[in-house]
Amino acid sequence: MLEFNHKKLNTIIGLVFIVIVWGFFIFIHKSEKTAQEISKNSYKVYVSNIEGIKKNQSVGMGGFTVGFVRSMGISNNSPYLILNIDSGILLTADSRVQISSASLFASNKIINIVNGIDEDFLNDGDYIPDSSLGIDLDGLLNMIEIYLKQRQH
Repeated sequence: MLEFNHKKLNTIIGLVFIVIVWGFFIFIHKSEKTAQEISKNSYKVYVSNIEGIKKNQSVGMGGFTVGFVRSMGISNNSPYLILNIDSGILLTADSRVQISSASLFASNKIINIVNGIDEDFLNDGDYIPDSSLGIDLDGLLNMIEIYLKQRQH
C-alpha cells in the first residue's frame, strides 16, 4: 500500500514538471516573437493601406534616410508597419508618418516621418500615428476623373 502511494506521487510530480516546462517554452516563444517585432529603436504604425510598401524599404525624415521597414502585418483587422529608426534619432511624441506615392505612374510609396514640436519623446515600441498627409496621386486622379465625368452629363 505504501509503495502504491509513492508511485502515484512520482506520477503527479512528473506531470506537474511537464506542465511547468511546457508553460515555460510557450512563454519564451511568445516573448521572442514580441521582441522580434518590437525591439530597440522600433515603432509600430497602423496604416490604412500597405500597398506599394516593401520590407526593408527606407524611411526618410527631412530628406535623409533614417531607418527602414522592419516588418508588416495585420493586427485587429488593420495593417501595420514596424519601422526601425537609426539610433540617435529622437522622435517627438507628436511625430507622424506620412505615406505618399512616389510618382504619378508608380505604385510604390515613400515613407517619411514628420517630427513634431512636442518636448516629450517616443519610447522604443511606441505607436506613431499615420497622418497620411502625403498626396495620394491615385486618389487625386480618381477624384478628377469622377468630376470630369459628372461635368459631361
